[in-house]
Amino acid sequence: MTTATANAETPQTGEMDSSRRTWLGAAIVAIVSAVSFTPGVTRTPTFPDETAYVAQSYYFDLLMNGRRDDWAWLEYHAYDLPPLPKYVFGAALRLAARPMPDRLTAGAWFRDIESPLVAEPSIQTARWPVVAFGIAGCLGLYALGTIGAGRSVGLTAALLLAINPLYRLHAHRAMSDVPAESLILLALAAGLLGWTRLSARQRRAMIWISLAGVLAGLAALAKLNGVLAAMVLMAWCAMGLARSVRLGLWRSALAFIAAVGMVGVASVAVFIALNPYVLARPSGVKPVAFLAPASPDAGPIERLEVMIRHRIEVSDQARERFPHNALTGPGPKLAAVLVQGFGRFGPLGPPDHDSRVAYERFDWQRDWGAILWLPLVLAGAALFGWRGRRQAEAGRPPTALALLVMTILAGVVVTAFIPLAWDRYYLSLQPSAALLGAAALVWTSAAARARWTPLPWRANRG
Repeated sequence: MTTATANAETPQTGEMDSSRRTWLGAAIVAIVSAVSFTPGVTRTPTFPDETAYVAQSYYFDLLMNGRRDDWAWLEYHAYDLPPLPKYVFGAALRLAARPMPDRLTAGAWFRDIESPLVAEPSIQTARWPVVAFGIAGCLGLYALGTIGAGRSVGLTAALLLAINPLYRLHAHRAMSDVPAESLILLALAAGLLGWTRLSARQRRAMIWISLAGVLAGLAALAKLNGVLAAMVLMAWCAMGLARSVRLGLWRSALAFIAAVGMVGVASVAVFIALNPYVLARPSGVKPVAFLAPASPDAGPIERLEVMIRHRIEVSDQARERFPHNALTGPGPKLAAVLVQGFGRFGPLGPPDHDSRVAYERFDWQRDWGAILWLPLVLAGAALFGWRGRRQAEAGRPPTALALLVMTILAGVVVTAFIPLAWDRYYLSLQPSAALLGAAALVWTSAAARARWTPLPWRANRG
């Protein structure tokens, strides 16, 4: 192997490099992300859902004051929107000494979603934590890429996410999308670090697995699609279990079984502990104008079923209300994901996207980027698959395969469950696509610089 090749960070990196360059890369990601997300916080027009989230931020006071059996936890507001963003926005309002909305203000939003029920300064105050989440998400992707594919891949992927127009847009909105996405990425970064240590039978692996479970629970609290984090973690544990059984490493197999339990217990415990809606048992007289309550006698499973059914009903109602955006079958869903998800919402998409505008389903002036970006992402997937197989053959944890499984799960979940061609539903595709595209860019450019063929089967096997 030549010196140029060794220094180029080809797909032969399986663990996070702890050198100063790794921390320098993290600093670069944080700075670029902040520069990308901070402008526009005060200029971005208010989206109706922002008002709903901030109007329901009074749940922060209920949680902090220990009022876990208050009637408010069974009101429609408690299960209509996920709780974690409301807590975060409420904390921001308190820190900024902004007035806290009440439940009657929150209820008024459902009668007129365009009504300015919350003052603009309060909306802007609530956006700053989302900016912080956006930066944290880029750092999480940097960590994922660095652990699994090398520092250069992680850095390139994080910078691609930082400049992604869709991610930047939602990093300016006081909603749940970017907080959920960032927590998914942080959970998976901790999980991949724990998974590699568990695969290598190193100490402290379960500490990282536990942290991943906690973050996965927070991701689900931020938005229901945050369950994707737990799904990926479970898939990784299944990979580790299968590998351990195949190699006859029975203690390692038991450790992966324990890891599955740890992720499940930690994520569910966090979700229930920070969501009093699940267990609240209010007593006394209900408040006036109480809106669509859940049953006070219902058990936790029944209440979770109510919440899930509600989200399905909301999606169905949105399909009826916005038929031009409805995606009703596998064909339209797949076409929308491939064209819009990698076109207008990829890194080459237009910077002027506005969620309030009814764009054409397919518009090559906005989606032309898919022609370049999608093949690059597919090339990265092929490289990850090849690299993961080589890692497994060498007896090392196949981190590249783990990242490929993550991207496949994200793509399958988004394509299967996307109800409408709305920008927010494509957000979960962007980090994985950035990781694959970054790998293709970094590894092929490294091969070109070293004057060796980029074809995997002729790469140096050392």
